[in-house]
Amino acid sequence: MIEVRHLSKRYGTHLAVDDLSFSIDRGVVYGFLGPNGAGKSTTMNIMTGCLGATEGEVLIDGHNVAEEPMEAKKHIGYLPELPPLYGDMTPEEYLRFVARAKGLRETTVVVRHALKNALIPIITVIGMELGGLLGGSVLTETIFAWPGVGKYVVDGINNSDYAVVQGGCMLVAVVSVLMNLVVDLLYASLDPRIRY
Repeated sequence: MIEVRHLSKRYGTHLAVDDLSFSIDRGVVYGFLGPNGAGKSTTMNIMTGCLGATEGEVLIDGHNVAEEPMEAKKHIGYLPELPPLYGDMTPEEYLRFVARAKGLRETTVVVRHALKNALIPIITVIGMELGGLLGGSVLTETIFAWPGVGKYVVDGINNSDYAVVQGGCMLVAVVSVLMNLVVDLLYASLDPRIRY
């Protein structure tokens, strides 16, 4: 839960935020609307601990942002309009930088965040390649005269045995559907944004 109590921010004589109070329950989404200079960004920067308030307080899950910044920041995430990316850093250097800034071990960031995001395209390619491997096994069994399902299906085609051909097609279809199901389930376990 986020609680903002009597928040004010002054820049010299200019009052950017004037006695603002509200609360946001867990699982609810709110947005700030207003013209430029209305205090939206200032309020967000104060709520996330990036800027100090002139008066008032912000509580994130009961932790005061000004008094317990590290504990409060563990319970909130914030992506500003212009993300704070550094063009002179590689993605790896940026991950290390963020890990140190948040007080996390680098291994935690790599395993829990970077690896999960990197595995999604790898799993996609592996899922697609398994269908190709099934087709490749038919070719391999036929060329080398190895006994197997692929050679059995090819023999069925050559002998006009429609039941065998239909069974082979069904097998390929079922394996392809099951592989897609496994890939989709793996997506959901890797990326919390994907829900079924």
